[in-house]
Amino acid sequence: MAKKKISVEKQIKKAKEIAKREIAKARVKLAEAEKKVTAYAKKNPRRAMLIAGAVGAAVGAGVAVALSRLRKKQ
Repeated sequence: MAKKKISVEKQIKKAKEIAKREIAKARVKLAEAEKKVTAYAKKNPRRAMLIAGAVGAAVGAGVAVALSRLRKKQ
């Protein structure tokens, strides 16, 4: 029983280390994407505004649909 407990603890520790590395990689990718988006928005402000508006409208529509479905269920 003691061997299994140690093994599980090692696996948990290893999983946490892997998760920390992956989170660090994701942060780097996010920073790169943020720089690209900022550069694009500076070069194409009108297009960026249209894209942002379209995304906002799509998210708003999705929320509205989800809320209307919740109301129908109640």
